[in-house]
Amino acid sequence: MSQTIHDIDNLTWGICEVYWNGEALGATKGNVNANIVTKNVPVYSDKYGSVPTKQFDVGTTISVEVPLAETERLESLLAAFPVANRNGRSLEFGEALDETDLTTGGLVLKATQGDLPYLVIYKALVTDEPVQIGYTNDGLRVLQITFESLLDSTRDKGEMTFHIGETAGYFGPTYMESGYF
Repeated sequence: MSQTIHDIDNLTWGICEVYWNGEALGATKGNVNANIVTKNVPVYSDKYGSVPTKQFDVGTTISVEVPLAETERLESLLAAFPVANRNGRSLEFGEALDETDLTTGGLVLKATQGDLPYLVIYKALVTDEPVQIGYTNDGLRVLQITFESLLDSTRDKGEMTFHIGETAGYFGPTYMESGYF
C-alpha cells in the first residue's frame, strides 16, 4: 500500500482554543501541527507484471499534535489519558482490560488568527503516544496530545472524517453551537 503525505507547511495553526467531546480544554502553547495522509492501493494486471496500471484511494486520515497549555484542569488531563477514571478531584488509573472501546469524540481547534479558523475532526481518538507531564515551556506546563481521526459512518459521504476552514454555512455559526458535539 502506498501513501501520499501531503505538504502541510500551510496546515500549521498557531495558538488555538481546544474543544474535545464538547469540553473546552483551554488554549495551546505554540503551533498545532496537522499530518494528513492519503493511502492508495496499486492495481496490477497479469499482462503488465509488477507495474501498476492504476491506484485506488482507500482513505485519508488526519492526526494533529496539540500542545495543550492549560493543564491544571482535570478535563485536560482526561483528554490526555482517556483510560483514566475521574473520582472527584482525582484521576485514577488501572482497571482490568476488556473489550470496551477507547473514548472517541469530536475535536474542534479554533485558531485565534489566520485564514483557516477551524479544524474539526468529527470522530477522534487520543493516540497511544507517550504524554510527559513534568516539563514546562516558558513557565507553562504543556501536555503534547496527539489526536487521530476515525471514520464517522453516521455522517454524509464526503464529510466523514474532518473539515478545515470556515464554519458558516457548514454547520451553522459555530461547531459548538451546532449541537453535533
